[in-house]
Amino acid sequence: LDKFIGDAVMAEFGSPTSQGAQTDALNAIRAGLAMRRSLAALRSYLLATDQPPLFHGIGISYGEVVAGNIGSEQRLEYTVIGDTVNVASRLESLSKRLGTDFVITAPLYEQVQDQVQVVDLGQHRLAGREADLVQVYGVIGFDDTDAHLYHQVQRDLRQHLGLPVDGAEASPGKVVLAQPATPRPTSAQWKIDCINILLCPIARPIPQKRRRLPLPSAAPW
Repeated sequence: LDKFIGDAVMAEFGSPTSQGAQTDALNAIRAGLAMRRSLAALRSYLLATDQPPLFHGIGISYGEVVAGNIGSEQRLEYTVIGDTVNVASRLESLSKRLGTDFVITAPLYEQVQDQVQVVDLGQHRLAGREADLVQVYGVIGFDDTDAHLYHQVQRDLRQHLGLPVDGAEASPGKVVLAQPATPRPTSAQWKIDCINILLCPIARPIPQKRRRLPLPSAAPW
């Protein structure tokens, strides 16, 4: 766990010690799925007690970062910086627009494709990277249990965001995109209704040097 950023959290997998690129990537996916399960349980309790439901968005990127003690003489902290970190953050923001709770990049998917089921969400332009399209996948999970929860969460989330629910239960490989069917709530309402999460997995970290790492980003909204 790297840091809390407002209502978001940032984490790295593979830094400062890596268990291997694929293992680090799978650990990041497992963390995101565990967050989905835990929040689903909390949401059931909130609804049962007549409280507003909470949802999150998770984005995971994989690539090269700079890791080490970064800052100034007044304040130093161990963290990671670079384009991979920025992409993870942008993915987390994109997840809400796509009406899903957990998205990853193609480089990350290449590390876990033999074990993880995903939905192809197509290519998208991210803020700060308008010249490049980024391939995005929605994470279903490892097995049928994960898939059942995935479909349930997508239906609840899309209904909460005012997005069309029909066709939300995509099978692996199917592209599902939608635009809001109703006006988006105000920022004040979002603060009440939602939770954002930033997750960043990293692979093979090398302090103060550039390397390939998986980075997830998640935040509540």
